[in-house]
Amino acid sequence: MRHILAVTLFAMVLSSGIGHAQCADPNDDILRDRIWVKFRKANMSTALALMPREMKPTPKADSSGIRNVDQIVRQYGKSTISAPYSVYFYDQERWFQFRFDQPVDVEGLQAKLQVLEEVEAADLVYCIAMRPLRF
Repeated sequence: MRHILAVTLFAMVLSSGIGHAQCADPNDDILRDRIWVKFRKANMSTALALMPREMKPTPKADSSGIRNVDQIVRQYGKSTISAPYSVYFYDQERWFQFRFDQPVDVEGLQAKLQVLEEVEAADLVYCIAMRPLRF
């Protein structure tokens, strides 16, 4: 019974798309259309703080509510922002994912976001490259 529960939970995590995704380019291990951003605690009152606290994916928005962040993100094109879940583990409620309609220079975006006072961290989204096994 424990094995069934463990496998079921693992399958739920994999199917939810949190923490991984399949790479569009098998030679690249970064998803070029999204980035994780962690806002500082002081900015959470403006950063989508009114999202419902339910165990399901949160609604997407087109703005974080933080002016400096939104100005930089808009330079890279149209995006949506969402948190993976509204019921959070300790200190995870401040991570949000920006997802773009097309690939962007995520390394450049990361560098610009990390220097903002409102941002505690910006991380790239890594993917699983489905390369053929060679024996």
